[in-house]
Amino acid sequence: MPDDFPVARPRAGFYFRGHCVEKKTRAMNKLLVTVLLIAVQSAEADTLSGRVVGVADGDTLTVLDGNNKPHKIRLSGIDAPEKSQAYGQRSKQSLSALAYSRSVSVEWRKRDRYRRIVGKVFECGRDLNLEQVRRGLAWHYKQYQGEQDASDRARYATAETEARAAQRGLWALPVPPWEWRHGGKQSAQAAGGRVALSGCGSKRYCGEMVSCEEAAITYRRAGLPGLDGDSDGVPCEALCR
Repeated sequence: MPDDFPVARPRAGFYFRGHCVEKKTRAMNKLLVTVLLIAVQSAEADTLSGRVVGVADGDTLTVLDGNNKPHKIRLSGIDAPEKSQAYGQRSKQSLSALAYSRSVSVEWRKRDRYRRIVGKVFECGRDLNLEQVRRGLAWHYKQYQGEQDASDRARYATAETEARAAQRGLWALPVPPWEWRHGGKQSAQAAGGRVALSGCGSKRYCGEMVSCEEAAITYRRAGLPGLDGDSDGVPCEALCR
């Protein structure tokens, strides 16, 4: 072949365009990896550590962090009785005994519409949310169980089943708080109508009641303050032990 025979070479423009495509592809891959990492990190639980300085009710407390900033915490996976419900005060007292003035850690992923942190509260490794359910002083909040992982969902459900079978705490109460909030006393009265009360409308004293459930329904329906001598929201406590 003669030295001056023309040889076909890649056009400079073609090589440049291919190089640009390669660089763009690498940039897109890096961007995709970054987005995935952000998504994974956001799915992981954050942890808040501090001391419990307040307990509002059986599923809400306040944690003061290391910078003395308060954080309102809504315990996830459970729902405790409202303050005006039977066992509302007892549930609050239980959470206070478990958490007040103690150092805790909170694992959380979201805030609710009130901007409260929603999470699991641990004290010395013990899940206090779960403990409230075990004691029969909170319900497993089935409406939000999809936000729990499978193991937590199973543990909370089992704890509730065992508390109900043993008739611990609020399992004498026929109306859960999510119904109470939406229906108020009318829901309680409707639920009371489904329970045989042995003519509780004419009863006025704890000695006349035959069960904790009857006392709770009579207390709500008749509004007799004498049934709740210590004003803790639990009437005729001797029947509920």
